[in-house]
Amino acid sequence: MKRRGFTLIELLVVIAIIATLISILLPALTAAKENASIAKCLANLNTIAATAGMYMDDEGRAALPWHLGGRLGEFNPDYVSEFVYGGFQTSIDNPEHPNGDWYLYPNELRPFNKYIAPGMTGRTMLKSYVCPSDKSNTTPFVGSPGEPPVTEDRWGSFEINGNSYPINWYWDEMYGGDDYTPLQDMDAIGSLMLSKKVGGAASRFIIFMENTMNSYTMDARPRSGDFGKSPLEHLGMGWHRKFSKYSMGFLDGHAEYRFIDTRYTDHTSATTWPEFY
Repeated sequence: MKRRGFTLIELLVVIAIIATLISILLPALTAAKENASIAKCLANLNTIAATAGMYMDDEGRAALPWHLGGRLGEFNPDYVSEFVYGGFQTSIDNPEHPNGDWYLYPNELRPFNKYIAPGMTGRTMLKSYVCPSDKSNTTPFVGSPGEPPVTEDRWGSFEINGNSYPINWYWDEMYGGDDYTPLQDMDAIGSLMLSKKVGGAASRFIIFMENTMNSYTMDARPRSGDFGKSPLEHLGMGWHRKFSKYSMGFLDGHAEYRFIDTRYTDHTSATTWPEFY
């Protein structure tokens, strides 16, 4: 008995059905993958924010490490970053800043690591500091004109900076404007600021964030026009593919993934500045 095969039309119909199913399912699969990435990112930020609380309990509330203080001279970095409160020593040398602190400082000298990864030394990658959707490493200088960050780089922040989540120190610009406060004064100013960030104020103060938000937030100002006007007049895309939505950790130890207008500091439930406007 002769067996009948598929006709060309039947084969084309099957292919069309498969293509249609793929087009329907692919966005759902992509969204599910990104939701898992957001959950991991928030878990990391919860860990880091909770570690900030433990660090301040042990070292004093005024001791939150805005930078590494006297240890800087030991390695003589040419770039001091907001990443080495924790994170890990990178194996990729940033071509723009070949002797940045992220490349020079081993894991064991970073203050948070004694809580998050005790015993980890050298250049061991610490996954608690890696966002699964980390796609860019753009990091502006404090006091420099704001520029929109690159959203898709060759290297992610964790690869170049050893950390997906910088600590918030752009509040420093409130005190100095264009003549921003030197790094050696950040501890003293940070102590003053932290003394007021208790209770509800701590639950609103963003202390860690994904690095894309870090770039957009740099020039945020109050809507009232106090302290000047942000030169970065547009919003951007976060790592998790949502417009102006970012993962962030708060001083009271919780983390959120939410929309935030990074041009301004005066939000009803979040701020990046010393005082709540």
